[in-house]
Amino acid sequence: MAAAEEVRWRTTWKAGYTRDALYFGFCCQEPDLAGVRDDAVDQRMSHFWNQDCVGVALEPRRMWPAIGFLANARGSRWSMVGYQPHSDYRWQAAAQREAGCWSVVLRIPFVCLGRKPGEPLRFNVSRIIPQPQKGKGEIVHRWVACQPLPQSRLIFDADNPADLGWLTFVANPSLLNGGDRKGIRCNKNMKSK
Repeated sequence: MAAAEEVRWRTTWKAGYTRDALYFGFCCQEPDLAGVRDDAVDQRMSHFWNQDCVGVALEPRRMWPAIGFLANARGSRWSMVGYQPHSDYRWQAAAQREAGCWSVVLRIPFVCLGRKPGEPLRFNVSRIIPQPQKGKGEIVHRWVACQPLPQSRLIFDADNPADLGWLTFVANPSLLNGGDRKGIRCNKNMKSK
């Protein structure tokens, strides 16, 4: 994302977890809330690139296709594995709007990933900003830059495992306010053994 676009559509995110689920919170600055595109119906957002939305890609096992969890600015959800629709909607999304921004919180139970908390996970987060009026398609802002592979990996299409960073689980109450919540340390450069 260019510097001017980054300021205009600043996106911040945080992650945390409990015994049962991962949580991702996004705050998306938006200079034109009236122009936000979020008309897709829950679980029917297959054309997500035409929606103002945020997403998390989580790789449940090394070298498996990532599961995508996306939600638009009103909380409609879409899930996919690679580029195929995914039918597990045990996860939730909640959205709200405030002056100059919209926000989304995703709650993704570990059972949706077949994982237990504590094991590092590869992931990426993104924000999609459609730009149809400018004929530019969409702007995509990612935590780890996307570097598609030059050739398809069969059903995984051109997804590149290098496009994922790492979530490392840490029990540090000073990171969050009370409760049994835990923090997550994010690292783009963590090497696998």
